[in-house]
Amino acid sequence: MTHGRNNFLVPDVYIGVSVSNRDDAWSKQLSGARPQRLRFSRCVSKVTSTNLVNDRSSKMKVVVLSLLILIASGELILDCPDDWQSFEQKCYKFVFFPELQYDAAKAACVYHGAYLVTVGTLNEHTFISNWLLANDLARKYWFTSGLVRNLNEGDLIWESDMAPIPPEKQWWLNDQHRTKEGRHIVYYYGVTSYGWSRSLGTNVRPYICETLLKNAGQIIQEDRDFDYGLDETDPNRVPRGPVIITEPVDMVEIGHAPGLSIECVAFAYPHATYRIYRSSSSGDVTEITPDLDLRFTVTNGKLTIADPREEVDAGRYHCEIENDKGRLLSSTMLLSFGFLNEFSNVIREPVRAKLHYYAIISCDPPNHRPAVAFNWLKGISNNLIRTDINPHIFNSYNGKIYFSEVSITDADQYRCIVKLISGNSVGVGTSQPPSGVSLPIDLQITGSFASDWGPEIGNDFIAVYPSTPKNGDRVRLECLAFGTMPIVYKWSRENLPMPLDSWLEDHNRILFIENLHLEDEGVYTCTASRGTTSHSSKSFHLAVEAKPYFIFPLRNQHADIGRELRWRCEARAKPDAVYSWLKNGLSLAPIVGAIEITGNLLTIKKLNPERDNGMYQCAATNKYGTTYTNAQLRVLAFKPSFSKHPLEVNTMASIGGNTTLLCNPEAAPSPNQFKWFKNGVDMGLNPGDTVSRVRLLRNGNLFISPVAEVDMATYRCEATNEYGTDSSTGRLTVVRNSAISNGPQSQKVRVNETMFLRCEASHHPSVELVYDWLFQNSRVNFKDAHYERGTGLNRGGLYLRHAQFRHSGIYTCVAVSSFDRSTRNATVTVYGPPGEPSGVFVNPAVTTTHSMQLWWTPGQDYGNAVTLYRVEASTNFQPDWRTVAANIPDRDTLVDGRRFRMYVVTRLKAGTAYQFRMRATNFHGVGLPSLASKVYQTPPAPPFLAPENVGGGGGSVGDFSITWTPLNQSDHGGPGIGYHVYWRLHNPSQLDSLFKKERVYGNKGKLVLTLGQDSYYLQHDVIVEAFNNLGPGPNSSVVVVYSAEDLPSGTPAKVYAFPFNATANNVSWEAVPDTREVMKGKIVGYQINYWNLKDVNRTQQFIRYLGQRNNGTVIGLEAFDWYEFDVQVYNSAGLGPRSERYRQEVYGNAPLSYPTEVHIWSHGSDSVRVTWRGISTTVKEEPLIGYVVRYWHSTEDIRTAYDTVVTKTSWAVVRGVTNNTVYKLRVFGYSRGGEGKMSPNRYFTLGGIIVVDPKTTEIIAGAAQLVCSVKHVLLSIGVVFIAVKHNWSVL
Repeated sequence: MTHGRNNFLVPDVYIGVSVSNRDDAWSKQLSGARPQRLRFSRCVSKVTSTNLVNDRSSKMKVVVLSLLILIASGELILDCPDDWQSFEQKCYKFVFFPELQYDAAKAACVYHGAYLVTVGTLNEHTFISNWLLANDLARKYWFTSGLVRNLNEGDLIWESDMAPIPPEKQWWLNDQHRTKEGRHIVYYYGVTSYGWSRSLGTNVRPYICETLLKNAGQIIQEDRDFDYGLDETDPNRVPRGPVIITEPVDMVEIGHAPGLSIECVAFAYPHATYRIYRSSSSGDVTEITPDLDLRFTVTNGKLTIADPREEVDAGRYHCEIENDKGRLLSSTMLLSFGFLNEFSNVIREPVRAKLHYYAIISCDPPNHRPAVAFNWLKGISNNLIRTDINPHIFNSYNGKIYFSEVSITDADQYRCIVKLISGNSVGVGTSQPPSGVSLPIDLQITGSFASDWGPEIGNDFIAVYPSTPKNGDRVRLECLAFGTMPIVYKWSRENLPMPLDSWLEDHNRILFIENLHLEDEGVYTCTASRGTTSHSSKSFHLAVEAKPYFIFPLRNQHADIGRELRWRCEARAKPDAVYSWLKNGLSLAPIVGAIEITGNLLTIKKLNPERDNGMYQCAATNKYGTTYTNAQLRVLAFKPSFSKHPLEVNTMASIGGNTTLLCNPEAAPSPNQFKWFKNGVDMGLNPGDTVSRVRLLRNGNLFISPVAEVDMATYRCEATNEYGTDSSTGRLTVVRNSAISNGPQSQKVRVNETMFLRCEASHHPSVELVYDWLFQNSRVNFKDAHYERGTGLNRGGLYLRHAQFRHSGIYTCVAVSSFDRSTRNATVTVYGPPGEPSGVFVNPAVTTTHSMQLWWTPGQDYGNAVTLYRVEASTNFQPDWRTVAANIPDRDTLVDGRRFRMYVVTRLKAGTAYQFRMRATNFHGVGLPSLASKVYQTPPAPPFLAPENVGGGGGSVGDFSITWTPLNQSDHGGPGIGYHVYWRLHNPSQLDSLFKKERVYGNKGKLVLTLGQDSYYLQHDVIVEAFNNLGPGPNSSVVVVYSAEDLPSGTPAKVYAFPFNATANNVSWEAVPDTREVMKGKIVGYQINYWNLKDVNRTQQFIRYLGQRNNGTVIGLEAFDWYEFDVQVYNSAGLGPRSERYRQEVYGNAPLSYPTEVHIWSHGSDSVRVTWRGISTTVKEEPLIGYVVRYWHSTEDIRTAYDTVVTKTSWAVVRGVTNNTVYKLRVFGYSRGGEGKMSPNRYFTLGGIIVVDPKTTEIIAGAAQLVCSVKHVLLSIGVVFIAVKHNWSVL
């Protein structure tokens, strides 16, 4: 019998009577069990009372079961299935195995028409607790639908119906369990009983499902399939609507593509037809046909567009798939076209940074769509920056390059490279998508910074990409700290381990999470440390969003006419999904009295085949798109039929025992009348008789107890419903020994689902009977978790849980007594996705450099024909398995007259060793891969790709250096890899001049030519092509590269220095002409050399400035000291001659003391008056010039401050301040020596609502003699305003 997923059973429903002269547990079981698949339960019995009747002749006790059934107004009253527990008009399923996470457990319950349990009464809690106490010997945690949203506020709900959980209906084990970690309420064992505890939803637990007794029919009927009511037995020819196997995905063209394909694949019988539609941005929908454009080819759901063009082809596409059973819409895909504009030709301002401080260079990429990848070049030689050997440099996904600590060698020119990429879509186009390189950006070192600082994690970090992570994304979290190197990085996750699919790269500065899940949401912390004492941490809450995906998809329904259907789907999404329903591709609307739609629940009353048959789709939509789940509804109406389940030809029964003759036709609706005939004569039995020896049970079965010799006869069951009558005949043979009366029936089960094989023996009640099971003539190993004995009423049966293909075979029920032995066989067939193909090999006779003819033998189809194949390959260069051909229709692999399949795999790489394996797909999914083939080699060929990143320059005088990125080994095409380098002098007026050629052997990426000292800094045209022993590959594009520079001959003139402040002097000079003749190259910058004249060793120091300029500032000097300066120009080859020297004294110190008694007073609606007590200077300081009042928003950095400058006075008016803002303010004096020491921070505001922390903030009124609109907020240094608790009004 086929059962549902996740360990759920669809049990047989039966009625019966057991006769015994003892009170043994086994003798209390009900007889009359039905031994075969239950397509639909007509009547269900329930024990309601027990009456003891004395049989004087036999002196036995008869256990009489009164039957609670029935048929009222044509409606069925159903009981709970066998392995569900009944309590107060509800059915409960306690699922031990497999244990699941909360969301999966919830979906498993919903799949079977039930929900995770809600506990609304003490009686219900006691029932659950007692059942677990008796049955859960392992004392595990059990999921319910309870959620703790806010314990302190008493916000607890049952998620299944969103009902609140009041305090008087909470049954916690104790307060410790009530406050445990986790949002989910679970049952757990205490000292003497089960009560409530809490658990994380990511833990795997057993769980409890619940449904109303009146809805039990939905569980019982779930075994119906598409062949129910049909005579067709070939599963590949059973009529059914479309089942979508392959849907289109978003696609972006990122380089000119000769063509692209959009494909839908579906399984259906009769075969489906396809239509493909495009929706424009204006909302117009157009069916795509070859008549619309000759560039279009449409074949069996595959649209091929030749020479795709954005102006006519961009838009959203979807498929419409239809046969005579109904129509489905596929998901919608977006076809877009990428572009990459040119970089701006405006020269960027230099980036200036202090030596040993941090620096940031932004790329500012050109406009593009959809995304670009960034890289950086350094210097004239255009060397790619490698962060693996430069740990102080970080190349961020945001396009910026960061320097944790700038060194003198970092002063150079930087160029940003961008390459167009497809983002999260599938990219199509050329193998070399568009790219661009920016103009040089100078990084200038302007001074020095104190050593041993930081680490300080930058304001841009922690950064996450994509910025809004979604379920299934590959997420990149970046962390970078500024400060003295080396810096070590570590990552952690608050209260949880790191995700399983996560790893670190780039000196642990990047955390990658592959295939992101909603459960990966949480707080991630990056810690940067230097040594054991200095560290900085920053946390980031990773919020994960999701396009809807279904955890409970729709299931096909095969329901009786006139019944009510409740159809539910459930999706996870963030933001939450909005549900809608479609029928046959059109929006489904409610119909009063017939169809009700409430979110994800569709209710159809009084099913009608003319109105309701068809294909249905539940659509879940949020801002990220729409996802569909699809299913077919068949409303059934036909007379009873015994064609699939006739009466047993011969049923054995033991004298004195009991037996049940099963009457189990397919019918829709269920038969409303059963008659039994013995040897052709109507037995005249009354349904529901509970006392006669021979009884007609409500479900149509014939029950006999005790069996006598006179019962041996031919019996015929006749079943009738409103559409007609059918009958079936079988014989009852009475024997004196024990006999299996209701043995296992051959049946099919889907892989990973559960089935039940029934076995019931008829025997004399005085005889002990034991059941055992064989599989393929060997005893079943019940230590195997897949096997489980029946219990109670089903004690002779066998559960096969999570069936695997290896479980297909012959099962034998063995009933053994002390006198005899009886057996019955049944064949179990496990169906599902196809088995692995076998014998994969390549026909070497037709192998080319880029293709191979692949042959294989199909594996088992396991119940449904193979529709598609997939080819996966592993190479000697990339050993991991990758798909090289997907969605290959089975019809395209057929070979006339042979069982073999064949397919030509293209777009392979020459000179590469391949192993192949195959996967097959059918209606039930994708099967396991085949064993790997032998290793096959494509013939070698010339390289297929041109080298990338051709550049060069730099080196020693007279050298001409040319560089490129060597090809990957997999792209060599064969042995003997090398490179041809073509070069010539660049001359735009003679583009037809000949190239010179050099050959580089081996997979190298650089060539250095010696041109002579006079050939410095000349432009050359360069082309590079790869070659191997088979010949050359394609050329790269022409790139202009300079030969190496010579040392400059120019000397800066008219050098002059003048004081700037107490620690710096300005130096100026006459710039050197930036010509080839003078510079022997191109100016990189100027170096200012300087010495302190009182230093007896005359130790030279220097500072460099990039670019062409005529002045610079030398910092870090000593006050009142004399220094000597000279200047040199330099290029990439080195320094030019020194200029003449110039001596200059440094100014004295800036003010060494700061103003005191700083007060802030009301002045006007947008101004305040500031007063202070002034300072005086000494001979060690320059004379005071005046004062500066510096003020800024308290939440911002001092670098955003505004200044009010005054002369030597003791007050100033600060204007331009606003209400509702707290400001910081400091006052200092200044002189020629620079800015003096600042007064401590003062806080003020003009008034309004100011959020402060009353524990750390004091609000003080202004002076009594003024009408103050300003009040000071006095904080000790280091205190920061914190938004908590109270709003304080400062007027």
